[in-house]
Amino acid sequence: MHLFNVTSAASFLFHFLWSVILPELGESLGRYTQKVLARRGVEVRLNTRVKSMTENRVFLIDGLQIPSRTLVWTAGTVPNPLTVALPCANEQGRIRVNEFLRVPDWPDVWAVGDCAFVPDVRNPGKSHPPTAQHAIREGEVVAQNIAAALVGRPLKSFSFKTIGLLASIGGRTGVARIFGFNFSGFFAWWLWRTVLPEQVARFRQKDSCGI
Repeated sequence: MHLFNVTSAASFLFHFLWSVILPELGESLGRYTQKVLARRGVEVRLNTRVKSMTENRVFLIDGLQIPSRTLVWTAGTVPNPLTVALPCANEQGRIRVNEFLRVPDWPDVWAVGDCAFVPDVRNPGKSHPPTAQHAIREGEVVAQNIAAALVGRPLKSFSFKTIGLLASIGGRTGVARIFGFNFSGFFAWWLWRTVLPEQVARFRQKDSCGI
């Protein structure tokens, strides 16, 4: 995640669907990020979203119209629409699986990653987020389970706790939540600048070796 610096030459408005920005990092870091952006002259409006736009105007769902010639739109990951059409249990647009990453009532079908609603056995009723650090580990477990199922061995349940999430909010300032601890400011930005690229490089290295 990266939120860029702004200048005083233009007016910037930031609209977000939820009640706090960067909800994945928790409310406190979301509020901190909002304060940093406000100090830089960014007007943050929560619980709203863009309905439509024209060449020089943006329309929000609450009826507000904003004169603008530039719109930057971003969005998170969403499951492929095909998953809803499949004849299996569905949750929030994702294929529901059990703790073994197996699709209920379809013993020979497994699902992981963005398309799967993977239950968090540590937090009943909740699911694992569709992030790379979860998907990679889901892939490892599902491979073991498929092999085990073929020879009749017990299956392994999937359980993983998020290592950390980081975001740069510009001006060498960042926010991070690592192993349940919150960090903000320059140190969080430094972690984002050093740790994240290193992890990406390692993943690319493994991917290259696999190819």
